[in-house]
Amino acid sequence: MHRRAVAWLLAAGAVLAVAGAVPPVVQAHPTGPAAGFTVSLSATPSYGSAPLTVDFDTNVSSGTPTAYNWTFGDGGFLNGSGASAGRPSHVYAGPGLYTASLVVHEGSDLSNASIAIHAVAGPLIVRVSATPTTGAVPLTVTFEGTASGGTTTYVAFNWSFGDGGTGSGTSVRWTYERPGNFYAVLSVEDTGADEAEQGIWVNVSTAPAAAAPPGVTGLGSFGWGVVGFAVGLVVAVVAFAARSWSLSRRPRGVPDGATTGPPSLAPPASSPTAPAARPPVPAPTPVREIAPAPPVTHSTSDALKLSQRIVLHLAAQGNPGPYEVAPPGATQSGMIAALGVRQNALTNVLRRLVDGGILEVDVRHVRGQPRRLKVYRLSTRGELLARELRHRPPRGPAE
Repeated sequence: MHRRAVAWLLAAGAVLAVAGAVPPVVQAHPTGPAAGFTVSLSATPSYGSAPLTVDFDTNVSSGTPTAYNWTFGDGGFLNGSGASAGRPSHVYAGPGLYTASLVVHEGSDLSNASIAIHAVAGPLIVRVSATPTTGAVPLTVTFEGTASGGTTTYVAFNWSFGDGGTGSGTSVRWTYERPGNFYAVLSVEDTGADEAEQGIWVNVSTAPAAAAPPGVTGLGSFGWGVVGFAVGLVVAVVAFAARSWSLSRRPRGVPDGATTGPPSLAPPASSPTAPAARPPVPAPTPVREIAPAPPVTHSTSDALKLSQRIVLHLAAQGNPGPYEVAPPGATQSGMIAALGVRQNALTNVLRRLVDGGILEVDVRHVRGQPRRLKVYRLSTRGELLARELRHRPPRGPAE
C-alpha cells in the first residue's frame, strides 16, 4: 500500500514536470492593413537646361485622393487637394540634380512616390536695351542689361559705349558728347568663367539750329505770304503817290524825264563821228584758293597688331576636331593670360575677326575645365593668314 502511494506520487510529479516544460500558447495579432493604393509619378521634361519648367502628373491605382503633399527638392513645396494639385508645374531656376517627392492621402491611408529631375546649365544669353537710341548731342542714354542661362550666377556686367567710355552694372547711364553712330556692347561673365555679349546701336546727331524769336515762328507759309502781299501793296501805293506829286510840280512843256534845274556840267554827248568812250573795266577780284582738307585717317595699328597676335596664338594652339577637347588657350581667359590684354579690347577684336571670317566660335569642353566654354579657332581663311604672318611678320614696334 505504501509502495503504491509512492508510485502514484511519482507518476503525478512526472506529469506536472512534463506540463511545465510545454510553453504557453500565444495568439498572433495581425499588423495594420497596408495601403490599399499605389502612386506613380511622371515629369515632362525630367532633363533640360536651367531655368527648367517641369510639368508633373500623378497616377493613383485606386480610390480618391484627399490631399497631395509635394516637395520638389530645391526648397519648394506644395500642399493641396483636388485634381489640379496632382498635376502641378515647378520651375528649377539653377542647374542641379533634384528629387521630387509626393505623399498622397486617402483619408487616413497614404502612399508616396518620387522622381529625379536633372537641370543642366544652359547657354549664357545676354539682352540689352537703351532709352533713347536717337537724339542730338549731348545725349544721355540709360542702358539696361539682363543675363540668363550659364550658371545663373554672374560676376561681371561690363559695358563699352562705343565712344571710348566704359561702365559696369546691370543699369547704367552714359552721355554722348559728340555726334556719330555708336555700338554699345554689354559683356557678361558667370561664375563658371563663361562669357557672352550683346550690343545695341545709338545714333547721336548734331545740335539743332537756334529757335526763331517768339511771335515769328507761328506765321507759317500762309502767314508769310499775307505779310509779303501787304508790304508789296504799301510800297506800290507810296510809289504811285510820290510819282503823282512829282508830275504835279513839273512845269508844263517839260518832257517826262527832263530836268528843270541849272544846266549840267557833264560833257556833251559824243558825236556820231567820235568814238564812244568805253566804261572803265573793273580790276579782277583776286580769287582766294582754298586748300583741300587733309584726308581723314583712322589709326588701326593697335587693333591690327592685336588681331595678328590672336591669329598667331590660335595657330599655335592648333584646330581641334569636332569632337576633341579644346585647349585652354582657345578661350578668352586663356588669350588674356597669354597675350596680356584687357578684356574689352580682346572682345572687340575677336568680334571683328569672327565677322570677317577669320575665326570661328564654338562651345565645347576645355581641357582642365569642369564645363563647356566658348572657344575660338581659325577658319580656312584664318589658317592662310596665319601661314602668311609666319613667313612675313608685320613691321613696326611690338605692342
